[in-house]
Amino acid sequence: MRKEKGIKMTAKELNLAARTVFAEAATEGLNGQMAVAQTMYDQLYHNIIGADGSGFGKTLEEVIQNAYTTPTEQDIRGSSCLEAVIRVFLEGQRIFTDHYVYFFMSDRGSSYWRNYWDTHYVNMGKLKNHTFWGVAIPDDQKTQPFARYVAEVNDPDGWTFVYEEAGKDSEFLENYPRLNNGNLVEVLGTQKGSDGAVWNLISIAGAYAGYVRADLLKRK
Repeated sequence: MRKEKGIKMTAKELNLAARTVFAEAATEGLNGQMAVAQTMYDQLYHNIIGADGSGFGKTLEEVIQNAYTTPTEQDIRGSSCLEAVIRVFLEGQRIFTDHYVYFFMSDRGSSYWRNYWDTHYVNMGKLKNHTFWGVAIPDDQKTQPFARYVAEVNDPDGWTFVYEEAGKDSEFLENYPRLNNGNLVEVLGTQKGSDGAVWNLISIAGAYAGYVRADLLKRK
């Protein structure tokens, strides 16, 4: 599987992308969900559509608003949607290794757009219930993504808050605002927070992304 350099994303963006992938492909399995996530990624970072360069949107929120089903408000625990987004956006993994993917459609989609995309783009075929279209690209140089690892919460107070952004002035993570000592999380990245401290971007229960101060986590 070809990889390209992963990008920086906030926990809020990861959660938004995962909820969107769930809305589009909850039953598609990891590969199908990664294909939808790759379409979102390519629309945002490799877009060549639109004479003014605006394409699908200049931010993740704009791309989702312009091209996707409304993100779900359901509990996505038990799905692999956040994992799919992490692999595509943070680790640079791709399902379609030699194409930028711009469009996908279920079997029930419009025949007009299906015919239009078949005429103007490369049909990469069907993956589970969706067909994907895009444009050919050269094989980019492989890069080394951030190496994820498991860590245990280790706070002198016995528990710690989880935040939406890196910094104590941020809001608590709505769906998972607190972790207890001994809880295991997956560390996805490290960055300096708005308060000057070092924070880890983490995945909780494979469903929620948030931030915890790095010195309150102990690598397993």
